[in-house]
Amino acid sequence: MSRLFKTFMKSLDGERVWREIFNSLTDREKCRYHRLNLPIKGKEPMLDDTMAISTLKTQSGDWIKANQRLFLTLDSIYASMFYFEFDEMPTNIGDTYTCVGYIYSRLNTTSQGRQHLYEKLESTSSYFLVLGEPTRCIDNIPSHSSLPPFKRKVKFTLETLEDDVGITLLGLTSSPTTISGLPQSANELIRMQQLHSIFGRADCSKREKLLPPLPV
Repeated sequence: MSRLFKTFMKSLDGERVWREIFNSLTDREKCRYHRLNLPIKGKEPMLDDTMAISTLKTQSGDWIKANQRLFLTLDSIYASMFYFEFDEMPTNIGDTYTCVGYIYSRLNTTSQGRQHLYEKLESTSSYFLVLGEPTRCIDNIPSHSSLPPFKRKVKFTLETLEDDVGITLLGLTSSPTTISGLPQSANELIRMQQLHSIFGRADCSKREKLLPPLPV
């Protein structure tokens, strides 16, 4: 029973598990993972010590206000709302590839939610850095009564399709932060979107025509 108890308590060590996860990540992935560790003043309270809740709330609030780590976490959350997809296969012109696509928002929000997103992007003068070139997130808020889901057309060139597509967000974030799924090579994005697949159904894979049933 003693060994079982020690094993169980070890499984509750979130900091140890976090270190194991973080150390297994690539350098490119590490900037997307965050853990907010609140240093507790004095002795750590027992799990059933309800009298300590008020003190813990106060300590948490004070720590959050002064900790830069929270802003990095928020930046990652904001940037991960957006992702990029090619609108068509990149076109080979001379020694470069011309790429056209859209940056979308993954948020499935109501009309009021979309209104808030557009207003936030406008008030913060937010823009995307597409391979270093700035593109405003929105030129103006659409005047429709029901705002459409967010999307922003972007165009850029690559020397080869093995080059990385890199898009970062700034304005809504406190520092340039990479949007979801990037950086990634153009070829990998094409593979994930199945742009090479034969069109035939929603998932772009070919479907064999069914044979008619045999007569009775």
